[in-house]
Amino acid sequence: MKRVYLCLATVVGLAASAVAQTTPPAGAAGGGGAAPASPTRSDPPRVAAFNVAMLMKKFDKWQYYAVTMENARITAATELLKIRNEIASMTEKLSSITEQKQREAMIDTIKEKQFSFEKRERAYKEQLDADASKHLKELFNDVNQVVAGVVDTNGYDIVFAYPEATTKEEAESQNYIDLKLRATAAMPFFVAKRADITEVMILTLNKYRPAPGPVPPKLKMPDMKELGGGGGGLVPTSGPGGGGGAPIAPAPGK
Repeated sequence: MKRVYLCLATVVGLAASAVAQTTPPAGAAGGGGAAPASPTRSDPPRVAAFNVAMLMKKFDKWQYYAVTMENARITAATELLKIRNEIASMTEKLSSITEQKQREAMIDTIKEKQFSFEKRERAYKEQLDADASKHLKELFNDVNQVVAGVVDTNGYDIVFAYPEATTKEEAESQNYIDLKLRATAAMPFFVAKRADITEVMILTLNKYRPAPGPVPPKLKMPDMKELGGGGGGLVPTSGPGGGGGAPIAPAPGK
C-alpha cells in the first residue's frame, strides 16, 4: 500500500499537466501587440475528476507493464542471488584452505566473482530504470490523450486526477489517511458521482490503448534452497532498480 501511494504522488503530479490553459496569462503579448481580452463566460466552470488509483488497477496496459516490470525485477534479483550465494560458498570454503597459493587463488576468484556481481547489478538497474521510464511515459501519454478527448467532448474546464482508496483496507490504512491530510495541490475530499469520469477513462483507455497482450502471471521469488543458498542474509532488501529509479506505479501500478 505504501508503494502504491508513494507512486501515486508522482502520477498525480504528471496527470495534472494534462489540463491545458486556453487563456493566455495576463499581460502576455502576441506579435508585439497587446494581449487579447479573455473571453467572458456566464456559466459556471465545468469540473471533472478521475481516480488515478482505480485507473491504475483497471487499465489493462498499466497492469501489463506493472507485472512485466515486477517479473523483470524478480528475474534479475534471482540471478544476482545465485552469484551472491556462489561468493558466500567460496568465502566459507576459503576458511578451510591452509595452503597459501590455494588461498590466494581462491581470493582472486572471489574478487572476480564480486566484480562480476557488481557489474551485472548495475546493468540490471540501468535497464530496469530505462524500461520503467519508457513505460511510464507511454502510459502518461495515453491518459493525457484520453483526458484531452473527454475535455473536448464534454466541455470541461478543469480535470483533477486524484488518488482515492479502492478498498476498505486501503481507506483505513495510515498511509491513506496521511495522504488525504497532507498539504497537496487540489486534493479533493469529495467528488460527486456526476463529476467523476474514472469509468469513462478506464473504458476508453482499454478500448483504444490496449495492452500489448494478456497480463502475464506474476513470478515469485524462489526459495533460497533452490538457489543453493544457506542464509537469509543474502537476500537483498530490494530488487535491482528498486532504490530510487524511475517510479513505475509500482513499476508501473499495482
